[in-house]
Amino acid sequence: MNKLTIAAVLAMTGLVACDNGKDTAESGAATTGGTTTGGTTTGTTTGGGAPTASVTWGGASVDVAVAGGPGAYWFGMAETTGCDDCWTGEDCVYGYDASGTTLAYCHDGGDTGTSLAYGGDAGALAAGTTVFVDASFDGAVTYYLESDTDFGGDGSCYVWGADNSYYDGLGCTAL
Repeated sequence: MNKLTIAAVLAMTGLVACDNGKDTAESGAATTGGTTTGGTTTGTTTGGGAPTASVTWGGASVDVAVAGGPGAYWFGMAETTGCDDCWTGEDCVYGYDASGTTLAYCHDGGDTGTSLAYGGDAGALAAGTTVFVDASFDGAVTYYLESDTDFGGDGSCYVWGADNSYYDGLGCTAL
């Protein structure tokens, strides 16, 4: 998504950044994995209790499915390819710089995943929505899962999708 588009939306609405309260030092990543087939991006791994995860870009929402692994999850996604100024405000780790204001959000993925309706408000993203406006972003996004220590998880994190190097240095497992 274009930074100018986000900045224009923020300027028109007077919105401020949202903070999900997540400590970015808790998150992490790796450098390989994930495939996209027919609108569904899937990351898988074997052994070690890691989850299986998939993302489907549908007509009205992005649907995330998670199976197995160590508990409930936080879910993030960042536009990482095919853009000059990529939308990263839902990445769970770094956020998005909108003219000096950091927009940062991490979705509650629950135990089995979540559904995020298109067209959420960048400055005040509500639960169950995403700023992405349609399925055209499929294939340009990198995904992040973090096992929630408050709900039976062990704090481990997983990445897959378009460019896992976005999360390099955080120590996550590639799916």
